[in-house]
Amino acid sequence: MALIKCPVCGKEISDKVSICPHCNFDIGTYCRKIQEEKKRKKKSKRKKN
Repeated sequence: MALIKCPVCGKEISDKVSICPHCNFDIGTYCRKIQEEKKRKKKSKRKKN
């Protein structure tokens, strides 16, 4: 288990939780969106080459 900072409240939380226990921010959805964006960027770079 690693500790990460909540992007909303800045408190340290486990990387295993899907909702910040301090501010109730939905970390799970946030992380999925970031991963999807990274995948799209990789695909667009491949198409350009």
